Amino acid sequence: MKPAITTIQKISKAGKVLSKIVFILCIVGLCMCVLSLVMFLIVGDRSLKIGGVNIYGMIAQETGVSVSPAMVYTALGCAIITCLSETILAKMAMNYFSRELADGTPFTFRGAKELKRLGLLTIFLPLGVAFVCAIVFGAVTVMSTGSELSKNTQINVGTGTSIGLGIGMLIVSVFCRHGAETQQSMNGQYGAGQQYGANTQYGTNPEWNPNPQWNQQQTNQAWANQQAQMNQQWANQQAQANQQWSQQQTPADKFRQE
Repeated sequence: MKPAITTIQKISKAGKVLSKIVFILCIVGLCMCVLSLVMFLIVGDRSLKIGGVNIYGMIAQETGVSVSPAMVYTALGCAIITCLSETILAKMAMNYFSRELADGTPFTFRGAKELKRLGLLTIFLPLGVAFVCAIVFGAVTVMSTGSELSKNTQINVGTGTSIGLGIGMLIVSVFCRHGAETQQSMNGQYGAGQQYGANTQYGTNPEWNPNPQWNQQQTNQAWANQQAQMNQQWANQQAQANQQWSQQQTPADKFRQE
């Protein structure tokens, strides 16, 4: 294995480990958000107090903004959707690195296509989630408080990192596809040119033949040509024998046959 491929495989192993860690953390965050939402629905938001201050009082002390129960439920729902989207991306990254390690090279058409899809989702999925959450939370805030959104009542979802990471994946996928096309072109040229010389010089020795399937096709074609020549020779000999037998017959023999 070449040193460059070895380095790429080590990076892929590290990427697989990191994506698995992120996947586990996203699962933990998703479970905590779901548990919090269920707790609010079952126990009641007014019953959750710390030092005699409920959740709304703590938020008011920290931000100076009065929030409603609908806003808290909406924020938890947005957190659940965000964690779910990040879990999907982490799982897809794990699958990509696993397939890349199984293939032994990133320069495959399947790997390039999968990396391109992962890059597009890394860019647009967090953006879509942030857009939907901002619209829903803004609408709930306006309906529940009767006032417009302020800076302290907006949901800020960071998407700059995901956009940069997604663009990087798209660029790498282009190089991976170019590498796959180059490798395919080299294999095609070798099979059409040098392969014929290797077969004629070294015969059907698999040690010298990097393409056994091509060699088997050539052997089958040669056998078919030889068989066709033998059949043609046999047909010619049979026709000559019939012609000689017809010429040797007497008129009386021909009359009896008629």
